[in-house]
Amino acid sequence: MVIIHRCAHQAEASIILHALAQAGIPATAGDDNVSSLFPLPGFGPTIMVREQDVEAAREVLANLASDFQKAWDEASYHDVDHKEIAYLKSRYEEQNRTSVWWTLLVLLLLIMLIRIIFPHFDL
Repeated sequence: MVIIHRCAHQAEASIILHALAQAGIPATAGDDNVSSLFPLPGFGPTIMVREQDVEAAREVLANLASDFQKAWDEASYHDVDHKEIAYLKSRYEEQNRTSVWWTLLVLLLLIMLIRIIFPHFDL
């Protein structure tokens, strides 16, 4: 077995394994558990194929990358729901305002607690 690709995560490995299986190339993923322990670049699953399938597998990988890039380039965001975006922005802004007030309240309570515990401590 020859390693032809090291994936960033298990989802990428699954997509590649599926594409290779559709092309009739037997493949397997190795080091699956390492990526869950160390989710860092270079620690993801490896895709392995038989030596006689290396060239065909690399061609499938190149086509898969090309298809992904083409889909990415052709993606259109003109059909987004602007009302939904406005609603989500308002919720986000409201949540931020609320978190600011909670932060101020916690700081005020902390100052009061310090003054109670250390009455001679002057802020």
